[in-house]
Amino acid sequence: MVVSIVHRGYKYILMGLPCYDTATQHTIVEKIIEFAKSKVKIDFVVADRFFSNSEYINIFEKLHVKYSLIAKNNDEVRYIKSLSAPRSMPSVAIDDAKTNIITICDKKENKNLAYMTNIKINPDNQNEVAMLSARLDEVYHSRGNIENAFEMIKSILAKTTSNRHFIKYYYFLFACCLYNLWIIAEHIISVVIHGFLKIKTSIRFRSFLKDVLDQVILFT
Repeated sequence: MVVSIVHRGYKYILMGLPCYDTATQHTIVEKIIEFAKSKVKIDFVVADRFFSNSEYINIFEKLHVKYSLIAKNNDEVRYIKSLSAPRSMPSVAIDDAKTNIITICDKKENKNLAYMTNIKINPDNQNEVAMLSARLDEVYHSRGNIENAFEMIKSILAKTTSNRHFIKYYYFLFACCLYNLWIIAEHIISVVIHGFLKIKTSIRFRSFLKDVLDQVILFT
């Protein structure tokens, strides 16, 4: 279970904890969000559909963090999605939790998407509804940066036949550290060359790793 941050197009891995069974997932999510709160200011917690249930909604409420999640369908969600977007519906029951539903029209898919959030909004204020729906959609789709980061991390993850979990865990964290180091190097290079942070990287990930490993070999 991993918590990451996205800021100005850059993404960092903050923390990862092993999750051996579903019984410990809620505890781990709570731990990693508390850790993230101690390090950065959280604007939104964004997660995939797996976390769109009452257990995690209650955790987000307990930790006082705003969230943007895709709403799973029930009668009320289907109804609001059938209306012209953007629309909002406060205090919708998701199992034993309450959340606010807000919709936006996805032009690519040509259908309405429904988001869950704990941000309070006046459903009669159409301008407010439109602004928040666009913001939630923007925040949620920033997850794409996280998915790209994990693809890069997986591409350099050390292979092992060991059955020891701590060895696999160590390899994963080491790959995350290398990834974060690459992003930091990107920041430095961007500021030195351009005077500001550019979103697009100027050096390939594998080229950076090769240079780092060459230096490690040189000094060892």
